[in-house]
Amino acid sequence: MSDVHWFPVRVQPRAESRALRGLEELKLEAYAPVEVRWSRARGCKRKVEGPVFPGYVFVHTDRDHLFLLRTIEGVLGLVEVGGRIGTAPVRFIDFIKRCERRRLFDR
Repeated sequence: MSDVHWFPVRVQPRAESRALRGLEELKLEAYAPVEVRWSRARGCKRKVEGPVFPGYVFVHTDRDHLFLLRTIEGVLGLVEVGGRIGTAPVRFIDFIKRCERRRLFDR
């Protein structure tokens, strides 16, 4: 078994939740940070949740299980950097989670 990493995954527009459910059904740890913002529609102000990184989720797995991503509805593929599969450092994911817990993304 190879090392476990956080991999950024591209998903279809507005399909972050669907992709997260599919990843979790396969017992893969997945994460997509959420922001809360206020929206006005027809004169009413309401709270709306949305992705911090629209079109992307992160999956925590090893390279041996990346083939499973092809089976998940809403997933377009892995993010590549210079022709290689990209990874997100654990400290980056931890930082994003701390920011989300402190509600720093909220508008």
